Amino acid sequence: MPSSRTRSNKDQKLADFVQELSVLERENRKQAKQVKLAKMVNRAVVVIPNAQGELFDKEGNRYNEQGDRIDEAGNAIVVAEEVDDAVATQQAELDRQRAELERQRAELERQAWANRRF
Repeated sequence: MPSSRTRSNKDQKLADFVQELSVLERENRKQAKQVKLAKMVNRAVVVIPNAQGELFDKEGNRYNEQGDRIDEAGNAIVVAEEVDDAVATQQAELDRQRAELERQRAELERQAWANRRF
């Protein structure tokens, strides 16, 4: 008779998937931070706040707190050269892997729930 401290294979797989999911989420956060820093370094714009706290550069363009250029409505303006296809592709792949891991985790949870004995 197994001890209550031992994990079943299904529970172990579930724990492994949750750990992999957390690793992917951390990679996503790190990648987003790197992209943000790269955008700010490449742009090197000096912004000056006005009396209302809005940020403007010397040419009169508005910026938000994250350093993105915004229009009059406050929507971020994406400039074509700022979009990095390699990063977008990598982000899409990480999102796909995360979705697959979440699907597998949900399936394992469903199986574990079905196999519980009351």
